[in-house]
Amino acid sequence: MGASLSNDAEIEICQKEVIKWTKDDVSAWLVDNDFGIYKTQFYENDIDGEALLNLDDDKLTKLGVNVGNSIKILSRVKVITEDATEQKETTTPNKRQTPPVSTNPPVLTQKEEERLIALCLKKLEKLKGLQKLDVDQRKDKARSLVIKKALLESYLNSSYVATRKTMLNLLESSDSHNHSSGVISMAQSGSGPVENQSEDDEDKEQIRQVLEKIDSLEGTTAASQLNQNKSQQQKLTEHNKSMYDIDHAPVTTKNTQITDEEFLKIKLVIVEIHNSSSQRTFRRVLSLWTFPLCTHRGSVVILEWNDSCLVVPRKCYSGAAVLAADVNQFFKGPQVPEALDKISEVICEWNAHYQYSQKTYNCQLFVDKICEALDIKLKFTGALESFLQQLRRTGQCEMSYAIPEKLQADFQSPTNSLQFQTHQELDQFVNSVIEKHPTYFDMGEHKDDFTLLKSYDRAFWLRHFKNRKQEEYKPHKCPFNNPTASGSIIDNFFTYGKNKKKNKM
Repeated sequence: MGASLSNDAEIEICQKEVIKWTKDDVSAWLVDNDFGIYKTQFYENDIDGEALLNLDDDKLTKLGVNVGNSIKILSRVKVITEDATEQKETTTPNKRQTPPVSTNPPVLTQKEEERLIALCLKKLEKLKGLQKLDVDQRKDKARSLVIKKALLESYLNSSYVATRKTMLNLLESSDSHNHSSGVISMAQSGSGPVENQSEDDEDKEQIRQVLEKIDSLEGTTAASQLNQNKSQQQKLTEHNKSMYDIDHAPVTTKNTQITDEEFLKIKLVIVEIHNSSSQRTFRRVLSLWTFPLCTHRGSVVILEWNDSCLVVPRKCYSGAAVLAADVNQFFKGPQVPEALDKISEVICEWNAHYQYSQKTYNCQLFVDKICEALDIKLKFTGALESFLQQLRRTGQCEMSYAIPEKLQADFQSPTNSLQFQTHQELDQFVNSVIEKHPTYFDMGEHKDDFTLLKSYDRAFWLRHFKNRKQEEYKPHKCPFNNPTASGSIIDNFFTYGKNKKKNKM
């Protein structure tokens, strides 16, 4: 079986009647239409052109093709069948002819939706905290994770109605089913950080504060209505609003730019999920930063594929983040809903059909698929690139910095490197460099050094949002600016601000 075909061979395939295709022709067609993962199954089961034309849902299922791709394959087979006469009449073409591909995915029938929901329900049954939910509630959760329209409305929609509904669901799920239930717990893996009661209460209070902000903006009474349904014992203790609330955080003018367009920014987050004397394991995660400025709203969610086998967009914090780096691409205006649509399609596909595996369907592949869908190239340079290469090569992932020769006299170390154990250590080092060498990070390769150090800083902020009382995660004078003021990272699942702003990030 050939791995690939030459240009002339590919043209020859397109000129053939489909019914005359060989197994190799079918394999080449699968690869050309992004179904290459199935070419081995098709080849070993003797799927030639005639067999391809006789495929149906049951046959594709036996071949190991999931529902979503079955629909797409049958749709494209139909296209090439309808075009067979035209292809037969075509003489030698100047360039390869490929079947037209519909830009709009096929609409799922009710039967197909029910099948996808059933697949997701099997995964949900393995998660803690869902035992108290009735059948309809479980189906609703499954629907919001495998049906694209429901996912967009529930998790990746910045509109007022969807946001308010999500916040209420977060509170109600958390209050009714303790720590293991609700949106956040569904995203946690068995090896992930564990929340304690005080942190959970603090999270619920922050969500309640956001609801009050929504009420004040829209003239509704969501928070008060929710409180009326809770007993006095269940009400949370009032405390001061977070000092990092975006409404009151200082704004750095030189890094802030007024805009009226909706905006989507993506960050790559490296999370440590296991740390012992014998093993260290890291996971790649994507965070989506959106700020629909025309409605004064912003949100940050993390997308994580782990051993729960479900991607549930969740609150943007991480108690084990090691690095949070900007991806050098963003979306604005009409590009935002298009990007969210593509992201949702990948999430639904993985939630319905894939099981977590370190060797195959792992977090790295999930990140790659999201980036592929968005046409994003994960390419970094300088110190940040070296850091990621070391991680891939050795599994070592310390928040460390090799001291350049120019700085060694100012920062003496036996190993000529620094390892940052706390947020304050990182901030003090950067502030000291800027004080002694004001233009140091503006020069050549040292710009990349600044990017790496800033990625450490943003990871410390994610840890700080997870564990606010931990001294080692608290910032010190913020040389990279407070990310909640700039919007680079927003404290809370959904945060509302009065200022229309966008940071360079």
